[in-house]
Amino acid sequence: RFTSVDFCDESGNPAQPRCGKPLFIKVSFKVSDSLRNCFFSFGFKDLFGNPLIVLSTKYLFGEIHLTPGTHVGVFSVPKLTLTPGTYNCYVYAHAMSEKADHVDMLRQFQVLDDDYYGTGHMVGGHLQGKVVLSDFSWSLE
Repeated sequence: RFTSVDFCDESGNPAQPRCGKPLFIKVSFKVSDSLRNCFFSFGFKDLFGNPLIVLSTKYLFGEIHLTPGTHVGVFSVPKLTLTPGTYNCYVYAHAMSEKADHVDMLRQFQVLDDDYYGTGHMVGGHLQGKVVLSDFSWSLE
């Protein structure tokens, strides 16, 4: 059972998400019995409920085994790719071949503008809340 979800900076302090900056998502939950074959997902959605980004332990770490008690899992995002704007998020847990907990439309939050590419140019403007950014390179041949 999920008990809280917090956005934090590198120091573990509460923080508002910023375009292009690291983001740590702390998910607190309680487990009453030993659980095997677990995975957790956290997702970002636009205001229409369309999924934009999903972070899932299933694809990166495989199955997780948990003991009874209170736990905190941390999703570490090295560079948030959402453009400035308003978003919703959800959190999901799966254990032993079935859904253990799911909170859709967990909260609405703002992503603040910042210099995503480190070029001195802010991303905002017409892209706000509409696209996901990506690092890339470009060359002229």
